[in-house]
Amino acid sequence: MNFNRKNPERQSVRLTLEALEDRLVLSQTAVPLDVFVFHGTQLSASSVLFGDGGHGLDDNIKAMASMAYKAVHALNGKDRVIDVDWGSIGSPAKGGHGAAQDLHQILQQEHGPHDVEVIGFSRGGYAAEAFIKESLREPGVRRLQAVFLDPTGINALGDGKLQPQENGPWGREHNISYHDGLHFLPGGLGVTDEYSLAGENRPGGDGGNALKSHAGFPNWYTAGGGQSRLVQDLLTFEQATPAQAAAAKSAAAASGLATGVQELYVPGGGPGLLLPLLVSVGEHAIEVLVDDAGRALEVAAGKAGQFIVATFDKPGHAVSALLNSAGTVVKTATGAADSLEHAVEHFAESVWNDVPNWIKHPFGLF
Repeated sequence: MNFNRKNPERQSVRLTLEALEDRLVLSQTAVPLDVFVFHGTQLSASSVLFGDGGHGLDDNIKAMASMAYKAVHALNGKDRVIDVDWGSIGSPAKGGHGAAQDLHQILQQEHGPHDVEVIGFSRGGYAAEAFIKESLREPGVRRLQAVFLDPTGINALGDGKLQPQENGPWGREHNISYHDGLHFLPGGLGVTDEYSLAGENRPGGDGGNALKSHAGFPNWYTAGGGQSRLVQDLLTFEQATPAQAAAAKSAAAASGLATGVQELYVPGGGPGLLLPLLVSVGEHAIEVLVDDAGRALEVAAGKAGQFIVATFDKPGHAVSALLNSAGTVVKTATGAADSLEHAVEHFAESVWNDVPNWIKHPFGLF
């Protein structure tokens, strides 16, 4: 007896059950899906000091957009992925508005309902939020899912806390936010991070060093290819059938970058972080100078008064004492200037020392 022979009848029943399961799943893949990806701030020596507007798509973001395209294109040939090159050191509202205008044109050209997936990494979450607010005004947007990867704002650029609305997993908008639980730049260098958003808040990142964990979030989100969290979030949103999910996972696991990803350049980047840094240092320096000079003048004036009163009956001595007091004022003011110089040098050195060596070279950080 051959025990390895398959039972045709049993196999037929199994295939029938799989087909039935596919039919029972209310797949949403027939509706075109538009995926918008917002990168974080490109933090390199040149962009920090002089600024390039925060434009540029690094390899990690391109790889994430590519994997998303492979997965969704296997579900529906009309699905698209737009990698938004926005000025991430500038206004997030401008970046979000530019992408929303692009979506508006898509909806004008392709009538009927569309679903939208938004992925915002770090400060890109702020541009994503601005995009969401405008996109939900479009009657052609049926459902929208937003994914925030370790959202982080820069206080010097006016960022506060994200406040996206939430309508639940099956409502018009649903949010998923991934956090690593590590406060970014714990020393008070002016960032806003690690807080809950409306919707689902999930643990994420590789842990350990906060800087490395944050910078590696795109890689963490795409790790595993077809089994990655990126693909799973897309399939869940699309309510793909098992057969559709298998095809999408296989496509996402393919090597190489997809050629169908659209890159959208949105102008409006900022001048860099040097100006806010200089303003901050200048304010601190002025405070030190005023305090030191004020104390010096107060002490010198007190001493001059004492000398004059003590030697009032000796005019010659009084003049000599007055001149000595004036010299003391000059010396003290010089000392205050030296103190100011040392304070500024110490402040700049402390800021630079807080930045690890691995990130003092061009690297996407925020």
